[in-house]
Amino acid sequence: MNGQRVKKDTKNQREYFRVPDRVALGYRVVPTALAVDEHADLDDYVSPCFQALTELHRLDMEARYILRAIAEKDRNVADYLHLVEQKFNVIMRLVVMNNPDADNLSTVDVNLSEGGIEFPATEELAPGTHLALRLCLQPAGAALLLFGRVAHCEASDDAALPYSIGLEFVRQAEPERQVLARHALHLQSQQRKQAVPR
Repeated sequence: MNGQRVKKDTKNQREYFRVPDRVALGYRVVPTALAVDEHADLDDYVSPCFQALTELHRLDMEARYILRAIAEKDRNVADYLHLVEQKFNVIMRLVVMNNPDADNLSTVDVNLSEGGIEFPATEELAPGTHLALRLCLQPAGAALLLFGRVAHCEASDDAALPYSIGLEFVRQAEPERQVLARHALHLQSQQRKQAVPR
């Protein structure tokens, strides 16, 4: 299935690509105030371990911008720091695999964009419900903590996962948006390569 262009942000007229993916996912219903307040206490909804994973990944993203600036001045230093980054990513993947939250995450097929996600669920959720979403992207093992508002909930043909939830992300930080955008572009590139006749 090829990626589809879907307009999600009508205020900024930003268009997003929605692509099929397979991710590890878990969610909890949260109060609206928590979903929109970036200073809210999350300890009752998300484990400190997963919060630490998301913070580590955010710092890694910020370091990449600095690494590009260093590369322009000293290639050797940049190459060394790139190796350090690769070692860090290996450690991150190991931590994600051994994260206590992993037992509460389900690997499911989704449609994903930087503006939202559609995923299967066992329960019906009313439009307007706010969720805290724990998301692990593969193969990088990126752990993201995202907040969203249910846009729609529809019945599906899957007896085990009888509902399909459409979630629009809210209170999205720029590093997280960029991770999702980069991931979507990577998936699109893979799909194009697979579609080329050999």
